Amino acid sequence: MLLVGLCFAHSGPMVPRLAHCGLMRPLLDLFPFAAALPVGAGRRPGFRLVLRIGGLSGAGEVAPLPAFGTETHAAASAALPAAAGAIAAWRDLPGLLAGGDPEPIEAWLDEVLPAGLPATRSGLETCLLDALARARGLPLHGLLAGVAGKAGSATGEAGAGAALPLNAMVVAGPGCRDEALRAAAAGFGTIKVKVGALPATGAARLLRELSADLGTGVVLRADAGRSWAAPAAREFLAATADLPLAYVEEPCADLLAFLEAEPGARVAADESACPADRAWSWLAAPRVPEVFVLKPALFGGLLAARRFTIAARARSSAVVVTSALDGEIGHLAAAHLALAMPAAPPAFGPGALPAPPACGLGTLAQVPAPAGCWSIRGGRLHLPAGPGLGVPT
Repeated sequence: MLLVGLCFAHSGPMVPRLAHCGLMRPLLDLFPFAAALPVGAGRRPGFRLVLRIGGLSGAGEVAPLPAFGTETHAAASAALPAAAGAIAAWRDLPGLLAGGDPEPIEAWLDEVLPAGLPATRSGLETCLLDALARARGLPLHGLLAGVAGKAGSATGEAGAGAALPLNAMVVAGPGCRDEALRAAAAGFGTIKVKVGALPATGAARLLRELSADLGTGVVLRADAGRSWAAPAAREFLAATADLPLAYVEEPCADLLAFLEAEPGARVAADESACPADRAWSWLAAPRVPEVFVLKPALFGGLLAARRFTIAARARSSAVVVTSALDGEIGHLAAAHLALAMPAAPPAFGPGALPAPPACGLGTLAQVPAPAGCWSIRGGRLHLPAGPGLGVPT
């Protein structure tokens, strides 16, 4: 992965300037599941951004994923120098960092970035929000929760750090049962099973076997990857109705039509709600999924993603935060968003979603962690103490 530092070093009276530094690191080497992504998405270059101004700093990450609706790497690369110049010329930035509201960040991004650059926008916004949270002495999730005027579960001053429940992920096939048992023994209370390679009947049988092996206390999720026809998806849901199955993700290609025919089905939208405009269009539909799987780095920013979680909650839908196989900055930004989300809607079915729901950020275990920055223990992501994202810039 090509990481380019977008560094704004103090020069004169709070005037940022641009510098570059590079590091080559293939994403595929860090994320074993990258090979399962659509063609062209397994390896991708990206940019790490560092904002420095007046003794403050903030970090961000731009990792385009065109297969999921973002801009190309070339488009992001072309947009970043102009954005750096715009930051240098942003007269209101010092005042914002000194105590202003975060909302002007979105208006500024609307002004300086063309439409259709969600990954670039997300990285720049994370940079600015990280710096703002550091300036206020808040963890980033505390800043995000405060934006919506909600107390949230994790607001307050930086201190001992926070912990976020994660789901483990196993792939149907040889060794699946052993992997699931190891995950449960390690403390994971939610296990996601990728079942798209199986017919619906085989997937239902596998989940029943896993549920019996795992016993009570472990909630299952299934990801069919849009591989079944609607009748098979209905059969799967009927065959698993008594299991602790929270939902099945993307059971068939036309999820909207499926929900119109099967209102109240325990399904989640992932690819069907990507990019962001498709996610928002769901909320205007007569039927909405029980769960949206949200990848903040592809959504155009944490503030927009936070608004979406609140709007989805108003439609009685929960949001499960996951990653687009990002680097450490993208993973941690997603974790802070998850901690700042409103409570999940009332539980549904025997596989009730906890609050906050377990997140799909276990891939962070594949990223080398700087000392003291984060850890995964007991099925939970333990975020670092301190303000902002909690990582050195």
